[in-house]
Amino acid sequence: MCFDYQQQSASRYAQCTGQAKKLFLVLCEQVMLRRFKNMYCNAAAHYRPMVAKVAAYGTDQQALLKRQCGDLRVAALLDKTKVAERNRVCAAYEHNSQ
Repeated sequence: MCFDYQQQSASRYAQCTGQAKKLFLVLCEQVMLRRFKNMYCNAAAHYRPMVAKVAAYGTDQQALLKRQCGDLRVAALLDKTKVAERNRVCAAYEHNSQ
């Protein structure tokens, strides 16, 4: 449901998964057909949204690296091909912040 946001932005992905959880709860209450009701109620009971609060970082180069590092940390948890990019960006951020 939120796959498109998964690779783009941790904050957008977290917001989408939270909205998905709310949708499952509403559908569980409103759907009458037993087959679909069971599906939505099961999703409402077991779906775990991603929780992330991402603060505004600013607009300078250091802020950009910090935001990219944070987003890539989350992306690397989901996609191991992002690990090298995460390491590169986070190292640049840590080097510049000293």
